[in-house]
Amino acid sequence: MELLVSLNSMGLSPTWIALLVVLWKQDKRLTIIETILEGKNND
Repeated sequence: MELLVSLNSMGLSPTWIALLVVLWKQDKRLTIIETILEGKNND
């Protein structure tokens, strides 16, 4: 998955990535992931 590769390249630990995947699979709230990505990009 390109998303996982991009998250990993941004420096997120495998633990964080796994947590995000679980959350995404549970409720499909992509907005949560997008918010996190935007926050990371703003730093």
